[in-house]
Amino acid sequence: MNRILTILILIIFSISGFAQDDSLCKSITTQSIDWLRNGEAEKLNVYFTEKVASKLDVKTTASIWQQISSQYGRFDKIDTVYSKEILPNLVVDCILSFKEGNLKYRLTFNKENKIAGIFFIPYKRKKAKEREPQESSEFFEKKYAFKNQGFEFPAMFCYPKNHEIIATVVFVHGSGPNDMDETIGPNKMFLELAHELAKNGIASLRYDKRTYIAKQTGNTKGLKTDIDNVVVNDAVKAIEEVKKNKKLQELKVFVIGHSLGANLSPRIAQKSGELDGIILMAGNSRPLEDLVVEQYEYLYARGCISKAEKAEIKKIKKQAKNVKRLEKDLRKNPDMELNLPLTNDTAFWLSLTQYNPIETAKSISTPMLILQGSRDYQVTRDDFENWRKALGSRSKTNYIFYSNLNHLFIKGKEKSYPEEYNRKGNISPVVITDISKWIDGVIKNEFSHETLVH
Repeated sequence: MNRILTILILIIFSISGFAQDDSLCKSITTQSIDWLRNGEAEKLNVYFTEKVASKLDVKTTASIWQQISSQYGRFDKIDTVYSKEILPNLVVDCILSFKEGNLKYRLTFNKENKIAGIFFIPYKRKKAKEREPQESSEFFEKKYAFKNQGFEFPAMFCYPKNHEIIATVVFVHGSGPNDMDETIGPNKMFLELAHELAKNGIASLRYDKRTYIAKQTGNTKGLKTDIDNVVVNDAVKAIEEVKKNKKLQELKVFVIGHSLGANLSPRIAQKSGELDGIILMAGNSRPLEDLVVEQYEYLYARGCISKAEKAEIKKIKKQAKNVKRLEKDLRKNPDMELNLPLTNDTAFWLSLTQYNPIETAKSISTPMLILQGSRDYQVTRDDFENWRKALGSRSKTNYIFYSNLNHLFIKGKEKSYPEEYNRKGNISPVVITDISKWIDGVIKNEFSHETLVH
């Protein structure tokens, strides 16, 4: 590995004017991981500048992944991809997760979108600052922690101030390693919801997700990644912690799930047996692998689709098909080479394929509120309509569709794209009002069955 890093550090960057295609360069970067894994180094070398090619021939490039795998173990996934300008070049970084650690993979592109530098850098995540309780004239927070299945979960209760507490909500995160605030760029969806709901008399408990704790501490020992162990069981435990709280134990308890957390909310209600309602914010009703394909097609359709992007879409479609036959394929060959979307974690994907959110929702009597924004490209109106049609006349079930809101329920006029999440926004006030009114309606056993559109 040291030899590889030495070779790569010797590469001299070319000097040229800045004119790179950000989308294309990111696509080449992510695709190149597959080329290296599959022994197709020649596909990567095609993009090298002459100077880089003189340092790294195809044989040398092909040997890189073998040496990395021997040191870091089995490859799991590309965790994050981001670009930055270091003039005159465009630098694309992505974090690669392996069984034995993480690497930062960096490609530097010149103005012709040629690779002028390639690096694999040992990567250790910065430990996040510990969350401190916040307080205002309308709410106050208290630190909390609970243990479950080998992990200790930093958590935060948020209480109304000078207001009767009428109910409690437990927040359940979307996919990926999320902190208790569900921080996405400068936006903190769960923090904002907790504070705003407290103004309406609703207390809450939020907690760091298991995978977030594992990444922060580096402790992955015994980490199981099926949906029950990575999401559901911890949410059920959080509900139990609310029931032990003397301030809250006599009140009704609700779950607010976002994205994957919303998708799994019916299962949480089923396993808990203690919930008085579940609120699904941008919860997919369709298989996640199908949504991944849609997201790639949506993002690449933004401009003229390049040859590399077409290849990326083709790859994702193949990976989605692999998910659908994963159980069957693993029975035939448990040691098969994996090629799945987002992550090669078989436990996660198998557990998802064995879970049907709609059938689970039909099997429980827990009141449901399903919320969806029109600008959401990650979970779309198709999911919302699928919930509505499939659940039909299910009692105590309400649906609200919001015009101009994105996946984080932030208002906007333009189509939503990933860079929007890097801008600070606020959850639309009407969403806070609707959630508060619905919870109050459940408490009073007052329901309407209409679908609302805002």
